[in-house]
Amino acid sequence: MTGTREAEVRATIIDLVTPMVERAGRAAADLEDSTELLQSGLIDSFEFLDLITEIEQRAGVEIDLAALDDDDFTTIGGLVGYVLAAES
Repeated sequence: MTGTREAEVRATIIDLVTPMVERAGRAAADLEDSTELLQSGLIDSFEFLDLITEIEQRAGVEIDLAALDDDDFTTIGGLVGYVLAAES
């Protein structure tokens, strides 16, 4: 795992959530790795499933929602970490 790949994955995820976050009245520039996407109301459960599907397609990984830790997976950093781990 390289810092460059981590930055690429983070940028992709932020690009994907930007329209959803802006609809919720928040700027994408305010997003941090610890930003909680679901519990904060920035995205809803349907948008989250769409996000997961798009991440799977772009990163070429399969995400098993049943095997994930909810506390970490619904943050920007948690998503980035999961994708990087699934790629290795």
